[in-house]
Amino acid sequence: MNHLFWAALLCAVVAVGHSVIGEWMIFRRLRRGTIVPLLAIEGLREYQVRIIWASWHVVTFLGLAIAALLWQLAQPGAQSTSALPSAATLLLPFALAFTASGFLVGFATRMRHPAWVALLCIAGLLFAA
Repeated sequence: MNHLFWAALLCAVVAVGHSVIGEWMIFRRLRRGTIVPLLAIEGLREYQVRIIWASWHVVTFLGLAIAALLWQLAQPGAQSTSALPSAATLLLPFALAFTASGFLVGFATRMRHPAWVALLCIAGLLFAA
């Protein structure tokens, strides 16, 4: 299996893990029997908590979309269509975005949140592809 396959798989795992763990560790305490968190927390109003929750899951959707694109590119013959830009042209922005994201998460959490490792692994796999 190629680097793109592993990058796609890791990207999907990180995306799903992001939502599941976030719901379990953060948002479950902010609910009143609803799907969307309704409880305000110190310094944040209810609508701000709601947009943070929505943004949290938008990241998951975008991660899954990137994983799907990478999986498609990992298929045999997927890069042989001349109408598409080269794989390097398609992958470079993603590799750079995952690199920046990994460093941002590492910096912001003082390397305590494990996502920085996964994000940089995805970036490395994309650069290697």
